[in-house]
Amino acid sequence: MLGFVRKICCSVFVASCLVCLDSFADLTIDITRGIFAPTPIGIIGFYGDEYADEIAKVVKNDLANSGAFDVLKSSGTRSPEDFLASPSFWEWSYKKGCFVVCGALRQNDGTEAVLRLYNVALQKYTEFSVRAPRSVPRVLAHKISDVIYKAITGEDGYFNTKIVYTAQYGSATKKKHIIAIMDQDGANGKALTNSANTSVSPRFSPIKNQIAFVSFKGNSSKVHVMDLSTQDTFTLPSRGTVISPCFSHDGRRIVFCMAVDGTTSIYSYDLYSKGLARMTSYPGKIDVSPSFSPDGRTMVFTSDRSGSPKIYKSGVYGGSAEMISRGRGNYYAPSISPDGRMVAFVKREGGCYYVGIMNIDGSGERMIARDHVVDSPRWCPNSRAVVFASQGRLYGPFSIYIAAISGRALRKVPTILNGVQYEGCDPSWSPNLAVDSL
Repeated sequence: MLGFVRKICCSVFVASCLVCLDSFADLTIDITRGIFAPTPIGIIGFYGDEYADEIAKVVKNDLANSGAFDVLKSSGTRSPEDFLASPSFWEWSYKKGCFVVCGALRQNDGTEAVLRLYNVALQKYTEFSVRAPRSVPRVLAHKISDVIYKAITGEDGYFNTKIVYTAQYGSATKKKHIIAIMDQDGANGKALTNSANTSVSPRFSPIKNQIAFVSFKGNSSKVHVMDLSTQDTFTLPSRGTVISPCFSHDGRRIVFCMAVDGTTSIYSYDLYSKGLARMTSYPGKIDVSPSFSPDGRTMVFTSDRSGSPKIYKSGVYGGSAEMISRGRGNYYAPSISPDGRMVAFVKREGGCYYVGIMNIDGSGERMIARDHVVDSPRWCPNSRAVVFASQGRLYGPFSIYIAAISGRALRKVPTILNGVQYEGCDPSWSPNLAVDSL
């Protein structure tokens, strides 16, 4: 029983508990549905600060990696300063629907970017102002990317965000596991725990700079909550084996799974009243991997109550659970998108592992990536991409990938701490919070 719990909930156990019959040397992405034409955009660059070139490079990477933009190469014959003084668009006019970005940097309570977003067809521009602390030019770059993304797509960007994950190192049978955090593009990696205990399954709060995670010591496991600004940590009361922590939609409760007397159920701990409540109960079965809708009314989770792991949806405040995974194979690790419309999940069928997405009612299922093993898909804040862990071969290293659900972008995210490459698994994406100082 415990082996099954580990198999479907905790990525630290994936390599030893999940065996795939067919190996794929390279991660592949399915782009048969959801394709759209990316918007062409030229980044002329910025001037007025020593970090101008670095900021331009980060902006280009952000927009290109999103899959929503086709970042065009420039001839580089004109400086940003010259272009702002006398714009000309002959270089970009061959691309239908093209935009061009150019800006100036100046010191004004930190660093301020004044940028112009030109519509090439109309030869008109919109001007924006973005500020960030002088000491973190990459934050300013990510904020610029967010402004551009929203101005063109109408949706909030997600570039000034963080990903927290389990960093692994060591031999296949004696791995160490710690919690680490990084920018969404893999920069500024930092360890949050040490290797004294095995720490796994970090999850962000939706409203605060906090994470919940599980730590194992001996034969016991506990859920901890860490304040990311101070790294102060407190431990939740529990008994037995505890896994799959997550926050409720309002950040008030920690929800986790606890195995007691042969049954694994979902429990809720109120951080204010300190009360513990049982949310599901199916004797002799395993309910794990809860995830909540943004309005807090709906929960999805994995259960073997039908005889094999499937995804179920239920009301948070009672009512029967409905199976929403309709295909063949086993389903794991569901995650509701921040807009409440979709569920990301892991599926195993025919000896292969897939990252899939479906509508919240279970319709419209499609796979967006596959590999020898994939694990723990989690959404970016605007519901346009998922981050997940992937293993290319048996006993091979785990890596973190981000896939745009449009099918237009797939990228590997470096998981580097103090100049050393770690394995990365079980990622969680931050909401759009004030993460400048984390």
